[in-house]
Amino acid sequence: MSRLTGSEIVIECLKEQGVDTVFGYPGGSILNIYDALYKHQEEIRHILTSHEQGASHAADGYARATGKVGVCLATSGPGATNLVTGIATAYMDSVPMVAITCNVGTSLLGKDSFQEIDITGVTMPITKYNFIVKDVSKLAQVIRRAFAIAQTGRPGPVLVDITKDVTAAEYEYTYEAPSPVERLTDKITEEAMDRAVEIIRKAMDQLLGEAPSQELVAEIQAFVRSYPGVLDCHDLVIHSYGPGRRFASIHAEVPAEEDILVSHDIIDTIERDILAQKGVHLVIHMDPVSVTDTRARELRQLTEEILKSLDQRLTLHDFRVVEGTRRTNLIFDLVVPRDYTKQMQDACKQEICRKLRELDERYCCVITAECTFCMES
Repeated sequence: MSRLTGSEIVIECLKEQGVDTVFGYPGGSILNIYDALYKHQEEIRHILTSHEQGASHAADGYARATGKVGVCLATSGPGATNLVTGIATAYMDSVPMVAITCNVGTSLLGKDSFQEIDITGVTMPITKYNFIVKDVSKLAQVIRRAFAIAQTGRPGPVLVDITKDVTAAEYEYTYEAPSPVERLTDKITEEAMDRAVEIIRKAMDQLLGEAPSQELVAEIQAFVRSYPGVLDCHDLVIHSYGPGRRFASIHAEVPAEEDILVSHDIIDTIERDILAQKGVHLVIHMDPVSVTDTRARELRQLTEEILKSLDQRLTLHDFRVVEGTRRTNLIFDLVVPRDYTKQMQDACKQEICRKLRELDERYCCVITAECTFCMES
């Protein structure tokens, strides 16, 4: 055990940690440490940079190249703040670094003294940890902790700010060998990645939008269908951005023979009611459908039976019949499950057309296939 000044304790602690190179630029508040460093120039090489920012970037690069902790030195005030960009770089890229700065004397802190700056407050967002040492008896342990923190777990920069009076004060110093730092080398498994993705998805769902529940889908569809003057509905799209922030659009089929003003009034009423009762901002598109065309109804029913024979999940909407002299066009939108590929959709349309032409060779299908807009249970 020997009695050393705070500056000498800093140098001895650097030697403990195996530091052989430091980068820095001297200034008034840190001169005591530079005086002590000069006495150990055979053991610790000091590289003088033209600017403190260069020192922090050099320490960052040194750590990347050697795998050791990079060390940089700067004085108080502008000297310390000039380190910020290099410290931030090390923080963002997880590079182990210890930045040592010196501040004004303890009695001058908080008094807007010459070249005084709260560098620990400035660097708090861009360091793993930072210290201000105002008691020489704690200096050695702080330096040792700084190196341990910089290397353990996810590496990163640590800042140690030392008041000038602490660098001059004396205290007993005892050598301590640094504890080995075990780097984490656990492999990332597929299961861990899946869990991480699920955590992110749950956190982002309300911001980006989440799939509506089948209960909500059925509830909105039943609400729209419950109004007189609405024959059916389809193409429901729901955007959910959290409680009270649900937006939706839907197509409602209305009688083509009805006065459009009457149908429009019904649609407006539904939109107001569902907002008041369900908290859903709903936009309804009107699709006129003839209710007096018996032949169209029969052909639609026939087509729906063919769909169910192929796949119970198939549905259609916007069914129209256009009679011609030599053929009858059956025009409709086919809603297929989300697991249908493009090839499956094309094969399904071809099979529907074939079955209808077997009934009457004049039937010509014009089918637009689309996936359901809602998630399936």
